[in-house]
Amino acid sequence: MSVMANGDSIREWPSYDGLDITAMKARFIEVFESEPKNLNHLASGFKECSLTSKKAGQLSGINIEAMESVFADNKDIQVELDLDVDEITVSSTAQGCIALDKVTLEKIPGNEYEYYQVPQGFSHSYLIYADYETTHVYVNNINGTEHKTETSSDSELYSYFIQSKAPVDKKFPKEFYQISKVVTSNINLTSYGLTAAPQSIPSNGIISVSLIRSENSGKFSNSLNITEKPKGHDTAMSMIGNHTYMYMLDGQMHGLHISDNYMYASDNTQDPYMNSCYDMGEKFDVFKILPNKKCIKASDEQIGEAHVHVDAIYQMGLDSKRRSAEMQENRRKRMAKLEADREELLKKREERLNKKESFDNSASKSVGGIFGATSANNDLEEKRRLAEREKKQKKDAEFSKTRNQAKCRLMNYNWAYLGDSCKDGYADGDGSSIDRKGLKFVGTFKMGQRVKGDIMQNGEMIFSGDLKNDKPDGSAICLFEGEYEECRFFRGKRIDTLYKIRKENAKNLAKMEKIQKDNAMAAQRNNSNNNSGQSSKPNALVGAIEKEATRRAASFIFDQLF
Repeated sequence: MSVMANGDSIREWPSYDGLDITAMKARFIEVFESEPKNLNHLASGFKECSLTSKKAGQLSGINIEAMESVFADNKDIQVELDLDVDEITVSSTAQGCIALDKVTLEKIPGNEYEYYQVPQGFSHSYLIYADYETTHVYVNNINGTEHKTETSSDSELYSYFIQSKAPVDKKFPKEFYQISKVVTSNINLTSYGLTAAPQSIPSNGIISVSLIRSENSGKFSNSLNITEKPKGHDTAMSMIGNHTYMYMLDGQMHGLHISDNYMYASDNTQDPYMNSCYDMGEKFDVFKILPNKKCIKASDEQIGEAHVHVDAIYQMGLDSKRRSAEMQENRRKRMAKLEADREELLKKREERLNKKESFDNSASKSVGGIFGATSANNDLEEKRRLAEREKKQKKDAEFSKTRNQAKCRLMNYNWAYLGDSCKDGYADGDGSSIDRKGLKFVGTFKMGQRVKGDIMQNGEMIFSGDLKNDKPDGSAICLFEGEYEECRFFRGKRIDTLYKIRKENAKNLAKMEKIQKDNAMAAQRNNSNNNSGQSSKPNALVGAIEKEATRRAASFIFDQLF
C-alpha cells in the first residue's frame, strides 16, 4: 500500500463507461462522510454467533491460506507470511447466527484466490470484526543477489453484509460495507468501502461494483472497482482511481497498470505515479505505452525512445550495472594515478641524489627556520591541546546524556539509540543511533544490535549494507575520496581486493618516504661533521617527511568504520 500522491474529495470519483454510480456515491457519502470508527450502528440488535474459528476465518478472509494464495503465482518476488489473529467475531440476529452455523461456505467464483462467501440465496445480514497482525518477508532477486524486506502490520476490520429490502440500485440488491485499518512503521491506512452485487452471478455482465476511499497520513484516495464476466473469459476486474489504473483478466494482471510511486513520499523529484505492463500475468521489464491503456513489450535498445518505459526494479538493476562499470573505471584511473605518483617520486629521488650538495644546504636552512618558530609557538600549541581536551570532554558528556535518556538499550555501549521501537527493553525495528565520534546509523535493529542500514558521517553516507554482531559483514557500498564503490567486510574489517591493493600501495609509498628520510638524516650527519661547533638538534625536514609519509599511508587505508 503506497503513500497516496494526491488527496481526493469524498465527492470526487472516477467513472466507468455505461455505469451510473450516482446513487451509490450518495449512499457512500451518507454512511462514511463522518469517517466512523466502526459499523456497529448498522447492525443494531445483533449478537455474537458461536462459529468455529475456521468458518469465521474463511468468512472474513483472515486466514493464512487466503493470504498466501495472493502471492502464489508471483514470479517476480517470493513472500513469506506470518499471521497472528487476536480476535475474530461474527454477529447477526438469532436466526442469522443459526443460519451461518449451518451454511456451507462457497469459494468465490471467478477468483483464483482462496476466498469464500455465503451461497446464493443467503438472506441474513451479518457483521464481522477482526483484529490481527501480519508479517511479510519479501525476497527479491536483483542481478543474482537476494534482497530481503520485512514489513509488519497491525490491522482491524469491520465488514457488514446486508440483503437490502430497499437497495441503492435495484440491479444490485446485495450490499456490503467495510472499514479496515492497517498500521505499519510508516503507514497508517484506513479504508472505507461500499460494494453492491446482483442477486445471482450473471452469465455475462457486471458481478460487483465497489467504491473504496482510503486515507493514509491525511491524504485521501478514491477508487472504483468493477468485477465483470466478459465473453470468453471467467472474470475481468478494473480498479480505477482518479490517477491510477489496474486491470486483471481471469485472475492475471493484464495491460497497462498505473500506481502510486512509493518513492515519491520521500523524494519529490520522483514521478508521483509509476507504470507497469503485463500480458496475462507476464510482466515486461521494458515496454511501450499505447492508447487506451494498452502496452507492448520493448527491448533495451529502445530505452530512451518516446513512450518507452522501464520497470522500476529492472531500472535498479541497470543502474547497479552502470555504477559498477563507473566504479571499475574510476578504480582504473586511481591505480593509474598511483603509478604515475610512484614514478614521479622515483624521479624526484633521483634528482635529489644528483644534487646532494644543494639538498644539504636546503636541509640546514630548514632546521634553523623551523626551530626558531617552534620556540615561539609552544604556548599556542599548549592552549590548542587544552581546548581540544575540553571539547572532547564536553562531547563525551553530551553523548552519555543522550545514551542515558534513550528509550531503548543497545548492545554496543559506544552507541546511543534515538528511536522509539523497542522490544523487551532493546532497540528492535527501524530507527537510528549515534556514536561518540559523531557517526550516525539509520536502518534496522534487532534485539539491541544494528542489522542493516546506512552509516552517515557529517550528513554523508559512508557505508550501506548488512551488519552481524553489530559490525559490518558481507557485501556493501562504501565512500572513498568522494566516490561510492563496492566493498566487502568480515567482522568489521574491509577484506575486498581493492582495499588490499590500496593497503599494499600505501606500504610501498611509506617505504619510499623512508628512503627519503634516511637520505635527509645522512645529509644532517654530514652537515654536523662539517660544522662541529653548531647545535645538533633534530632535523626539521626529517620530521616533515615523516609526517607526510604517515598522512599519505593513512589516506589509502580504510581499515574499519569504528
